[in-house]
Amino acid sequence: MSFLILDQTNRPIQAFKLPVSGDSITITVSVAGSSGLASNLQAGVYRIISDADVTIAEGTIATANDMPIRANQPEYFYVRAGQSVSVYGATAPANIVLTRMP
Repeated sequence: MSFLILDQTNRPIQAFKLPVSGDSITITVSVAGSSGLASNLQAGVYRIISDADVTIAEGTIATANDMPIRANQPEYFYVRAGQSVSVYGATAPANIVLTRMP
């Protein structure tokens, strides 16, 4: 769940509670031009970050034409219960970490 809190200049900013240890899933794409999968996820907001440029899609097979995720730039997505997230890496290795935010 996200919260609006005040920063040092008294302006509201959106923030998340820290996740519980062990609430992360790592997808590793070890072969260039292949995809990895995290399936049957719990519903919630996920922080997704990769150590290499990749593409991401709902479902079982992401391709090079799907939505790009740039290396070391976290993105946030809502995932429905039971949904699968697939990641495609044009280069390898790529480690993608999905963390469910509380």
